[in-house]
Amino acid sequence: MGKRKKRANGVTKSGPVVYVGPAFRDSFLSSFKVFRDGIPAEFAEDPIYSHLFVPIAGLNQAMVDVKNKGTLLHTFFTKAVAAHNKKE
Repeated sequence: MGKRKKRANGVTKSGPVVYVGPAFRDSFLSSFKVFRDGIPAEFAEDPIYSHLFVPIAGLNQAMVDVKNKGTLLHTFFTKAVAAHNKKE
């Protein structure tokens, strides 16, 4: 069995994760979408979106953190919205 690489936010690049970021009509990402094989390759190294994938066991806390200003997840959530709006 291969080794799992952990990111600074505790998420492994393989194994089930949940996306807790914003949903956009022009993206396949939707809030609370589960990815069973870890962070999708196109977001694995992204400086913003990669932090919005959390282990399933941490979903409850992540939902709280996304709503609370001052938390890392809230910061990355708002940065994701701003980055998407800038593209438009």
